[in-house]
Amino acid sequence: MNGIFISQSGSLNVFHDLAESIDRKVGLSKKGILVSHRRNYNKFIKDHPHNSLDQYNLLKEWEITNDFRQEQVNFDYLKKQEKALQVDNFWEALMVDRRLMLGPKCTYFQDYTSKFSHDDLLKILQRSLQKMEKLFDDVQPDFVTSFICVTMSEYLAYLYAKSRGIPYLNIRTVRINNNMVYADHVSEPSTRIKQAYQNNQLKDFPSSITEQAKEVYQNIKNHTGTYEGITIQRKQSLADVLIKLLKKLSRIHRIPHLITTELKIKYGNFQDIHDPGVIKPALYESLVKPILKMYIEFKLKKLYLRVNNLEHENYCFFPLHLEPERILLISARYFMNQIEVIRNIAQSLPTGMILLVKEHPKGFGRRPLGYYKKLLNIPNVRLMSPYTSSELIVQHSKIVSTIAGTVGWEAILREKPVVIFGPTVYEFLPDTMVYKIQDTANTSNHIKNLLSNYNFDENSIIKYIAASLNESIPINFYSTLLARTNVVTVNSNADWQLEIDKLSDYTLDSIKNHA
Repeated sequence: MNGIFISQSGSLNVFHDLAESIDRKVGLSKKGILVSHRRNYNKFIKDHPHNSLDQYNLLKEWEITNDFRQEQVNFDYLKKQEKALQVDNFWEALMVDRRLMLGPKCTYFQDYTSKFSHDDLLKILQRSLQKMEKLFDDVQPDFVTSFICVTMSEYLAYLYAKSRGIPYLNIRTVRINNNMVYADHVSEPSTRIKQAYQNNQLKDFPSSITEQAKEVYQNIKNHTGTYEGITIQRKQSLADVLIKLLKKLSRIHRIPHLITTELKIKYGNFQDIHDPGVIKPALYESLVKPILKMYIEFKLKKLYLRVNNLEHENYCFFPLHLEPERILLISARYFMNQIEVIRNIAQSLPTGMILLVKEHPKGFGRRPLGYYKKLLNIPNVRLMSPYTSSELIVQHSKIVSTIAGTVGWEAILREKPVVIFGPTVYEFLPDTMVYKIQDTANTSNHIKNLLSNYNFDENSIIKYIAASLNESIPINFYSTLLARTNVVTVNSNADWQLEIDKLSDYTLDSIKNHA
């Protein structure tokens, strides 16, 4: 058996150890791995001196992008690859990669100014296709496994696997407990969950799954349900900002190290044009972002709808998406201009209803004040403080609209009608609860019909939860394997190797059943 493992900047150790676990269990004759962040790769080599990467076919992304300008675009080759990979064009592959299509500050601030020209993008695309094709030809994989999809290289790996009939396993959260599921494509929803939902009645699932699904549903209804990996957000006061800044300044001895790292990223052995560096992001997170948040709060405070007025208002709730966000960059890329999406919804609501907009908790401080002023220029749009609980806003809403957000799922559970525009994990629930708008010219009619014909179906929700639990595995992917801090943790005693072995067992089972 041969396998290709697609890692991102923070997941190289996960996919390396996953490959080694699978190798021990069934034996892998050939192993390929994509590494996408040079600084992280160097750190992995340093921290794991006994790694086995010398036994892998390595595709290093920075070797594609660092010297792409010497490439000559061959349109015949690109057309040939479009045909071989069965795509109309490669724009979706390019769009998914924020580092290509958005500006250099996009990882920490809303930045739409791409640093690459059209010709640059075609050169990078061509080199990526050549390298990925060679990786597949050299490894001859029996499966490809990855985590969500946020880079062009990952998307191309998906296309090559799909076009060659190779099982493609893309792991993502099901937003229930700490469960993760493999999907056979890069977007939502998971095919296996959708099929399990559509092909079974609730009684067809194992009784243990059914009982667990009912318990999960009750926990969510009782406001005690959560899921692993959610970022814990805390409002910062000026004092908090100053204390944090002073702590940073107390590490003044690290300045030479930071400057050296920056120089290595630009000119040395960390050179990687996708790496934003360490100084600018740190300054933004520690100083600029907290100050900007306080400034925006000060300027908009009197314009926010007050919490105690929620129960008296007739409103539709729209939670802003974080930008850049994977789901917007892939299948919902036509809705990336959220201001225009909001304008469409606002002008499609019943007479007298307002559209209440709230910033994404992680997005606050990433957009300029002018963004919110543009929203307020739409006559029936009001803003809510980013620190207001979305649950409270959903509770008093008449309807919830979202491009593809998790708040839509929360609203369904709170017995609110939901309209969506992009691909979501729950989109196949009855359209009398959640309606996917695909023809935006008729948004008004769809909203009116959903409000008139809304019917809450508890059995369908429990069946959806059962399908999700039946097809997924409980694993602390974010907190234990990705080692992310400041996130919700479901199993605080999770052990790294045990989680890796669980994931490798699930991977092998999914290959067998061709997820």
